[in-house]
Amino acid sequence: MSLGISGKFKKVSDNLSLRDSYGSLVLICLGGVLLNVFFQVILFFNYLKLATKPPPTLVQLSNGESITVKGIGNNDRTDESIQKFVRDILSLTFTWTGTLPTTDPKAQGNYQKDAGVSIKIPGQPSERKITTAAWEASFAFELHFREEFLKLLAELVPKSVFTSDTQMAFIPVYISSPQLVAPGKWKVVILSNLMMIKNGEKMGEFLPFNKEIYVRAVVPPNYSFLPPDNLSLSLAQQVINMRQGGLEIYAITDFKQQELQ
Repeated sequence: MSLGISGKFKKVSDNLSLRDSYGSLVLICLGGVLLNVFFQVILFFNYLKLATKPPPTLVQLSNGESITVKGIGNNDRTDESIQKFVRDILSLTFTWTGTLPTTDPKAQGNYQKDAGVSIKIPGQPSERKITTAAWEASFAFELHFREEFLKLLAELVPKSVFTSDTQMAFIPVYISSPQLVAPGKWKVVILSNLMMIKNGEKMGEFLPFNKEIYVRAVVPPNYSFLPPDNLSLSLAQQVINMRQGGLEIYAITDFKQQELQ
C-alpha cells in the first residue's frame, strides 16, 4: 500500500511541476509583450514629437557661415534657383574675355591670359580651343550632351580670343519661369544677345541668341572625403562648383520666333 500511495504522490507532484513550468512560461511571455508595448509607446510619442516639431530653417556651414533653408523634395527645385543656374552657366559658356582672374598681386589688373582648353574635333587635323570658364561650365551638362556640345562650341570660339584681340559678351534679356515637362525636368526659355568686340570696338549689331534650355534635377556631388588642401584646385572642385545646385542641362534647342506673343 505504501508503494501505491507513493506512486500517486509522485504523479501528482509531476503534474504540479508541469503546471508551474507552464505558468512561468506564460508569465515570461506576458512580461515580454508588456515590455514590447512599453517601448512601442515610447517610440510612438518620440515620432509624434518629431512630426510636430518644425523643421530647421537655419544651417551653419563648415566655414561658420549661416544660411536660411527650406525643405523641398528630391526632384523639386525653386524657380529662382533654376533661372539663376541657367543664367550663370550660359554666361560662363558664352562670355569670352581671353583672361582669367588671379590672386597674383603682380599680375596687371589681377588678371592673366587664358590659355584655353584644347578640344579634339573629328575630321579636323588640329585641335581647337574653348575658354577655361566654358570648360568648367560644361560640367553642368549631361555627360553625353556635353561631349557633343564641346565640339560645336570649339568651332565657334575664334583663336583671337586667346590673344585678347577678340572678346564676346553674353547679355541676357529675358529668362522665363521654368515650365515643368516631366517630374524633375523643366524647360526654360532665354532671350539674349551676343556682342562681339574686336580690339576694343563692337563688331556689327547684337547677335540674337534665343534658346530653350532643358534642365533636370540631379543629386549634388559630395566630395567631403577628399583632402581639403588638394580640393581647391582639383577637377573635383570644378565639378562641385557647377553641380552644387543639384541641376544639369541635358538639351538646348533654338527658340522659334513665331512663338513670341
